Amino acid sequence: VYGYKMSCMRSPILEEASVEVVPNQYVVSNSVNVLDLNINTCTVADTEFSSSFELKITKDCDLTGILGYFDTFFDLPTPVMFSTGPQVKPTHWKQTVFFLPEKLPVKASQTLSCKMVCKRMKTDARALKVSLTLDEKTYRYTVD
Repeated sequence: VYGYKMSCMRSPILEEASVEVVPNQYVVSNSVNVLDLNINTCTVADTEFSSSFELKITKDCDLTGILGYFDTFFDLPTPVMFSTGPQVKPTHWKQTVFFLPEKLPVKASQTLSCKMVCKRMKTDARALKVSLTLDEKTYRYTVD
């Protein structure tokens, strides 16, 4: 919209995770598993979790977000696996991007201490509240 200052929209937009395809060339850390669910035995309660992890940075840059995706494994006579990660051909699930409100300068070989806490929204059974901590700084998001 021309002629209108839209900066007031920035904060609410950044509080909602974005679903999009991120090319692997923009990934600047290792991948970590924050939750492992057995689809045969998991319950809705299992989708509420807290997970601490470390991200090892692979190149000097300004970190602008954290990327989430899932891998699925089927234990069949001939095992089947697929990923929604940036390292494979994109699927319709894409990836979930948690954009940071400000760029975070990082260096190759740096390790970020991280924590993700995921809770279900009481008002929407399919939506999640996610808090993401990177080196003592916590960001909050909605995933719906």
